[in-house]
Amino acid sequence: IPSQCRVSLERDPIRVLHDRERTRKEGIPESQDPKRIRGEICMNQRFKFAQSSAVYFNFTLEYAIKNLSFLRYDGIEIWGGRPHAYRDDLLEDSAKLKALIRDSGLEVCNFIPAQFRYPTLLCSENERVRQDSVGYIASALRNAFMLGSPSISLCPGMVPWDLDLQRGRRKLVQSLKDICHINESFGLKLLIEPAHRFESN
Repeated sequence: IPSQCRVSLERDPIRVLHDRERTRKEGIPESQDPKRIRGEICMNQRFKFAQSSAVYFNFTLEYAIKNLSFLRYDGIEIWGGRPHAYRDDLLEDSAKLKALIRDSGLEVCNFIPAQFRYPTLLCSENERVRQDSVGYIASALRNAFMLGSPSISLCPGMVPWDLDLQRGRRKLVQSLKDICHINESFGLKLLIEPAHRFESN
């Protein structure tokens, strides 16, 4: 991956011709066209590339960090499943991992707990399951904070198809309120995973 990935409007001949025709009709010199200037500023920003450590599910998190750095990625999304940052598995190693991420030149862009189909169900009518799921996300919030992530992804979960959907959604709202309360200690951004209909309803 090149160190600089810049895109110029001049490389899109159709866009260039369209802009030039518009400015000619409006009598605006190209150098003073605010739409063109804003477009070039936007298009000339450097893109940053990140990858989830989940693709390294058969490797350690340490290997994933080193390999993504070697491949010249800018950032890493930490996966909260085993063998990476699941619950308390790497609690004693969090400071070392954070230092490795920093020394590798990577930024942690997000933390994504393992939560599709297992081991959480934030919308469960079973209060024991729901509370355990909230507790699992609480540990993920702690791990995300310790590893320097600015945010964490949450999966709404799947209400069992033979149960009432609206009742499950009310349970989900209660779980999200509980998580927001816990997050007051960490101040992370809470993101809702845009899952498809076979992962969340």
